[in-house]
Amino acid sequence: MPKTDLVVVGAGPRGVITVERLCANVIDLDITDPVTVHLVDPYPAGGGRIWNTDQPRSLLMNTVASDITVFTDSTVQCDGPIVPGPSHYEWAMSVARGEETATAPTIAEAAQMVPWSYPSRPMQGEYLRSALRQIIDRAPHNVQIVEHTTTATSFEEHDGRYLVGLLDQSVLTADAVVLAVGHFETAPSPRATALLDTARRLGLVYVPPGNAGEVDLNQIPDHNPVILNGLGLNFFDYVTLLTAGRGGRFVQNHSGGLRYLPSGREPVILAASRRGVPYLARAEHQTANVARYQPRYLTTEVVQSFRRRAQSSAIDFRTEVWPLVEKETAWVYYKTLLAENPTAVSQLTSCLDQFHWGTPEISDTLDRLVPSLHDRLDWRTIDRPADNLHFRTRAAYTQWVEAKLDADYRASEQGPITHALKAVGAIMRDLRDEVRQIISHQGISGESYRDHIDNWFSGLNNLIASGPPRSRIAELSALSRAGIVSFAGPNPTISVDESAHHFVIGSPAVAESSATAHVLIDAFLPKNDIRSTTDPLLDSMVKSGHCRPHIIPTAAGEPYETGGIDVDDQRFRVLRANGTPHLAVHSYGPPIESVQWVTAIGARPGVNSRTLLQADSIARSILEHVASLSTHTRFAVDTVSVAS
Repeated sequence: MPKTDLVVVGAGPRGVITVERLCANVIDLDITDPVTVHLVDPYPAGGGRIWNTDQPRSLLMNTVASDITVFTDSTVQCDGPIVPGPSHYEWAMSVARGEETATAPTIAEAAQMVPWSYPSRPMQGEYLRSALRQIIDRAPHNVQIVEHTTTATSFEEHDGRYLVGLLDQSVLTADAVVLAVGHFETAPSPRATALLDTARRLGLVYVPPGNAGEVDLNQIPDHNPVILNGLGLNFFDYVTLLTAGRGGRFVQNHSGGLRYLPSGREPVILAASRRGVPYLARAEHQTANVARYQPRYLTTEVVQSFRRRAQSSAIDFRTEVWPLVEKETAWVYYKTLLAENPTAVSQLTSCLDQFHWGTPEISDTLDRLVPSLHDRLDWRTIDRPADNLHFRTRAAYTQWVEAKLDADYRASEQGPITHALKAVGAIMRDLRDEVRQIISHQGISGESYRDHIDNWFSGLNNLIASGPPRSRIAELSALSRAGIVSFAGPNPTISVDESAHHFVIGSPAVAESSATAHVLIDAFLPKNDIRSTTDPLLDSMVKSGHCRPHIIPTAAGEPYETGGIDVDDQRFRVLRANGTPHLAVHSYGPPIESVQWVTAIGARPGVNSRTLLQADSIARSILEHVASLSTHTRFAVDTVSVAS
């Protein structure tokens, strides 16, 4: 009886989803021979590295509980069978009712949860572990799932099978491999390497880009100034760990806002980024189920038209795709802004339906319906709000940021149903799928991907659609007013004064002389890039030519090389250095970022999740390949028997 061995490297959300789809499709494809799925991860299976249950519970997800799942539902239009299971919120309610086992902190968290709560990261790890147990319990009788709590270190191909080496020197022989490794380690950049060397030499502290929850923050002294460079999600984690994580408390003040009570152990944080302001709070719907936005202008037909054109011509995102995004978001923004004037909304809609974005007819209609420029949807100001502004002191700039934080909190509290900009933030999350389908797998030119996606639109999208819970905005405002956090200004210059032994930071928008600190933290995550990976398995594959970085053709002739693992566009089979696909080595999620844009987002229930579709496609590709090998083997055996 032939036996099949499959290796899934990475036991976080995508590893769990992969295992579930393999189990479901074993039944659907009528595979009756024994199948062993080896799940390899140095962290406990389920949570993996990012959602491990040992991290502080003060670290939150930026996705609400009802928007998290690992299971298919009736909206998922995949070839494999639909096997429903609980979303994070549904599981949490089972925990609260005592129907599911969980740790005491998670039981307490579940008891307070509503569908739009943001779970702690350890709680997400427990959900994923529970989901994996459920998947294992209902696996087909011929499928065995074996967890290997260790690191995969090497990869070889031999006689049509794959050899995956483990840290203990053992080797797994596999018929197929799935790289679901999530965010992987990379070598420090030349800038980070230079700063590390300088800091060691001068007795300073420099923390290179990395996950805040994994950094030893004991090296950050109390009271001392600390420069936090980067104002994205990782910044909020650092702020939480260095304030409330050191014993400080937030309390309600008389006006209903927050006041911070310091513990006395906090550093003095000076925050900075090129934009100069933090990510905007998530657009929060206070409802259990939010339907996916259905585009009016960036339709399926438009997406398909772009994909057909990409086969023969180079598409430019800024001039061809972005105007459609502008038009889509303008329609949502202005119909929300003008909701109390149905006639105006009708006139606006009629105009947008008739004319291309940027034409005089649209400009004239907006001038008439929304005469105040202050009320307009201005992407330039959203993206770079401090441009052309000047401040005498950092205190003045910090007060300006505080006002923006307070306004953003109120907007998020008002919500996307009635606040125009939050309505845009809500649909931008969904529009990522249409944009992804257009630009992924060489859908636009290499120059455009580099200049317009990597160097502009990805950051803009994160700013408005991937921000923190609004509670973090309220906390940051309270910390600023308490003097714990201040802001350096946009476009900062950061250097080292070797004679004085400190870091120096200044901003061209702030007239006050530069500030100094003995600690510098690059508070952003490093980009996934297999060209500089230190992950032993991926490094082995790159060096042996078993995978390659994704490239996008350019008009100049020299292609734009990205750091994502190159895969084919049908079943995500990993491409070798020579461009040929492995028959049964697949990858999806963060490792293929730039091949599939914004692919790190998790599976969401009720919206035909792209993550679930990809996992199902990979599972069926693997099992169909395995079935063909099994059929070939049985045919060969039968032939030998007849001949003898």
